[in-house]
Amino acid sequence: MKNKKLLYSLLFSLICIFTITYTLISIICFNNRQKYKKTNFDPTKDKNHKYLVKGDSGKINIFENGEKTPIKTIEQEVEYLPEYDRQMLENGIYAENAEQLDKILEDYGD
Repeated sequence: MKNKKLLYSLLFSLICIFTITYTLISIICFNNRQKYKKTNFDPTKDKNHKYLVKGDSGKINIFENGEKTPIKTIEQEVEYLPEYDRQMLENGIYAENAEQLDKILEDYGD
């Protein structure tokens, strides 16, 4: 009888832990989706940057401020990147200087 109570207590505890963990993960994922939803972002409106890093058709292009032709293109499977990274590259990532640009490119394996 004592073993049965212990077993039921353990099972109940595991179910509670699972439920709490699942709830917390769901809340975190929902908040991240809301945080990184697509915005009406226009990269040409920010003139305070020197470089723009933008993903397009499996490539990551680096533009100098205001230029339409990339100064560098990195072959990268953008569609296999995490959702956050894909969203950031779709919107465009600004770099104020070459040091910031290097840090951004490090994240994408260049």
